[in-house]
Amino acid sequence: MHTSLLRLPKRPLGHRRHRGSAPARQQGLGLLEVVLLTLLLGGMVLGGLVSLRTLQQSQQAEAAEQNLRRADRAVITFVAQRNRLPCPDVDGDGREDALATGTGCSATAGQKGWLPLTTLGLDGTGTDQGAMPRLLYLVQRQAQDLGLADPVRHNPPAFDTATGQYSGVRPLNQIATTDICQGIENARSVALSGGQAQTDGRALAYALVHPGRGDFSGTGEGFEGLNRVATSVVAVEPPQRGWTPGVYDDRVWVQTYAGMATALECERLLASSRLMGFATEWVDEVNEQKESTRNSAIISSTINGVSVVVAGIKMALAASGLANSISHLAAAAAALSGAIAGCVFLVSCGLIPVYAAAVAAAVAAIAAYTATIALMAASLASSIVAMSLSIAVAVQAGAEIGGEIDLDKARAEAQTSYNDAVQRRQDAESNLAKAIRARDTEKTPRYNAAIANFEGKVSSFAAQVTAMNRCDPAQGDTNCAPPLTLATYQPQVNAIVAAIDTLSARELAYRDAEDRYQRALGNDPNYPSNQPTSNAPLPDRAIEELAKVRADLQQQRATALAAGDTARVAALDQAIAYLDQRQGQSGNTDTAQRRTDLINRITELQGQIDGYDAQIATLNGQLGSTVCDPLPPNDPQRQWCVNRSMLQQQRAQAATLLTTLQQQLDSLGLDVATARNLRDIALGQRNAAQTALDARKSELSALLSAMPYTVCENRVEPGSNGQPDKVTRVCTQRTYDAIANDRIVTRQLQTREPPAATAPCAPILLGSLYLCFWKEYDILLNEIVSTRYDWAVANREVQEAQATLNKAQQDEADALSTVQALSGTNAGGIPVWSGAADILRRADAKGGIR
Repeated sequence: MHTSLLRLPKRPLGHRRHRGSAPARQQGLGLLEVVLLTLLLGGMVLGGLVSLRTLQQSQQAEAAEQNLRRADRAVITFVAQRNRLPCPDVDGDGREDALATGTGCSATAGQKGWLPLTTLGLDGTGTDQGAMPRLLYLVQRQAQDLGLADPVRHNPPAFDTATGQYSGVRPLNQIATTDICQGIENARSVALSGGQAQTDGRALAYALVHPGRGDFSGTGEGFEGLNRVATSVVAVEPPQRGWTPGVYDDRVWVQTYAGMATALECERLLASSRLMGFATEWVDEVNEQKESTRNSAIISSTINGVSVVVAGIKMALAASGLANSISHLAAAAAALSGAIAGCVFLVSCGLIPVYAAAVAAAVAAIAAYTATIALMAASLASSIVAMSLSIAVAVQAGAEIGGEIDLDKARAEAQTSYNDAVQRRQDAESNLAKAIRARDTEKTPRYNAAIANFEGKVSSFAAQVTAMNRCDPAQGDTNCAPPLTLATYQPQVNAIVAAIDTLSARELAYRDAEDRYQRALGNDPNYPSNQPTSNAPLPDRAIEELAKVRADLQQQRATALAAGDTARVAALDQAIAYLDQRQGQSGNTDTAQRRTDLINRITELQGQIDGYDAQIATLNGQLGSTVCDPLPPNDPQRQWCVNRSMLQQQRAQAATLLTTLQQQLDSLGLDVATARNLRDIALGQRNAAQTALDARKSELSALLSAMPYTVCENRVEPGSNGQPDKVTRVCTQRTYDAIANDRIVTRQLQTREPPAATAPCAPILLGSLYLCFWKEYDILLNEIVSTRYDWAVANREVQEAQATLNKAQQDEADALSTVQALSGTNAGGIPVWSGAADILRRADAKGGIR
């Protein structure tokens, strides 16, 4: 029997165990236990895989972070060496795309590319750290080109005497870390725009991006979203964007302006550079002041000594001018009385304001000469004080000038001079306020009303003619005359106003020239030209004092020359030359050359004013009725407004200077031939201005005498052979003479003699009196001329009062400076140089020290 065939009997499943036997143990695992065991083992394996994956990702993130830190250190090191950020690597060769000079980026570099690993030494060559994976690199070159080493971006500050601020620079023009620091400061002040390197709505200095391990964008770069090299957007994803499986695994490292400035210690560097500039400025100025004090001390003492003598002479001349002004007042008052008494003709009445202005001018001249005498007395005291100060300075600067200084007396005289200057300034302010009120409360409103009335008349003409139009494009009418308004004729109105301004100025100039001519004829015995000239020498005391000072200066010059002190010799030569010049001017010598020079300057200045008037008139024509103030900055007409305002200011300054020169010419007097020649020139200019005004009037009159309008009407032509009538619309161009049809205004003349039969007056004898008939248009136009002339007279008085106030303010400031200079001094000596502390305070006050 084969054992393999041996079969054992099967025990029934439901058999019973024999009593007393042990229970049998079950062999193997059940199905449930197997499933649970399988799940447990599978979970353990899966958990191990997840842990391994997480560990790998953590290690990759740490490696990426280390690479980014290493790259950032390399970039900062590059900046410290090259004073600029590296340029992007566009072609992927590992080198920055820079200029051949190495000071900036090439034109094709742009702001986004690869980090130049070879340039930064990150390609693994010569190092045990291994090669760096390719990183994306974004650099700021828009708000400020931080890839450029600019030597002029930052230079130490310097004081600009023109602006009175530390707005200048010392042009060192050297490439240093301060240049890139200044570039960062400049970039921080630029508002964010789309072309700037940025992330998450914030501008940045530069950014580095690690690609991670996945290439989820499918471009082969390894970067996702905004980080892609190929995109034209100069931005990167925000650093806080997290890893998204299958979508994004880049790591972004950004460097802000503030972070880069901190890394380079920019705040300290820039502050040190500014302090270096200020320190250099202070050293230079202290040295210049010390040298200037030494070289000018002798000149100052000499000039002030001579001024003491000259001031006495000027007092006598001012007294003569006072008598001259009193005579002018009497003549002007008599002329004014005659004009008032003879106010029967309009012309005679028109002279009343002219003579009234002459009276006012004479009164002002008396006040001015009275103030001049007081001023000369104060000047005499101030000169003594100034001479004392300059002598003290000269002594302490090493000059050998003897003499005793009574500082107590100098202080008292300086205080008296200052008090007088304050009073003159207060009087000048009061006179200016009165002149402004007279001009602005009376003359200006009348002139403005005359302009408004005349423009209203032109507007009424335009409205009337526009209402006469019988032409409607809606009915098919063609060639309809355009509506007329004031704006249609505003350029011509403006041209008339400009011509009236010129005529008023010429009228004033002519009347001044006529007055000078009459005085030169001998009608005014106090006029300088009508007084006998005298070449009398100076008083003996003055000659002795000047000779003593000159001899002392000559002796000092010989000593300095022997010692080889060229600077001192040059200073003494200037002092001696000035002394000789002032001594020659102190005598009453021939002033013909001074007259000639003044006349030439006045003629040139008048030509400049004429040029200003022509340019202003041109701009007025271009602007028409345009109002300048509301114009937006980008309006092309705004520049015309700016140019006109500038020309008006320059003209006002030129007119003020012209008045000053005329006053100087008056103080010298004119011979008859010169005065007559100037009178004739002024008359010619006045007549030319009148001719120009007449031409402007004629231009506007011609336009208003042929104002266009259109009349359209239907014309009916009967039909023939039973045909219907033919209706044709016919439009006719017509013109209307507004001036000829203007209303007549009648005025009665209180005279029995026929007035001149000149336009616009057409006198008719009615009974025993004459009547004149004017067109209202002409009356309104003539009112502009008369009111503008009245305003010009008042405006000149304002200008003269302003000039007097300016002089008084300057005198007060000078007198106060003298008082302050003498305060705290004593007979033992006066400080020569204490300006270093003032320079430091000035720099600090103007923001130099921060």
